[in-house]
Order: sequence, then structure tokens, then C-alpha cells
Amino acid sequence: MGSPVPPGVPSWRLAPEPENVAAARSFVRSALDGADPDLVETAALLAGELVTNVVLHARTEAEVWA
Repeated sequence: MGSPVPPGVPSWRLAPEPENVAAARSFVRSALDGADPDLVETAALLAGELVTNVVLHARTEAEVWA
């Protein structure tokens, strides 16, 4: 089964490492550059929370896309 990411949508696979929480937030901010700042910060916060859960609980690779 392939990735659920639609073609042309920016995505990034992350190892379950703590430093990738900040990397996921940065990736989302970059991918949403120019969007409403509140939307960007909310999306970055949510991405960070999800990757934190992957790191702490799932301990599997995660794919972030925007």
C-alpha cells in the first residue's frame, strides 16, 4: 500500500526521534508559507503534537504533509 499523500502535496517522512518534533513544525510552517498566520501556527502545533505522540508511543516512522 502506497502513501495516502496526493500527488504534488509536500510531504516528509520522519524517524521517531525527539528532534523531529521541531522539524515537523518547521516543515509545516514552510509548506504553508503565505497562509493565514493563525492557521499556520495551529497546523504547526498540531503537527508537533502528532509527531510527539509518534515518538513517545508508536515509535514508528511518521509522514507529515501539508
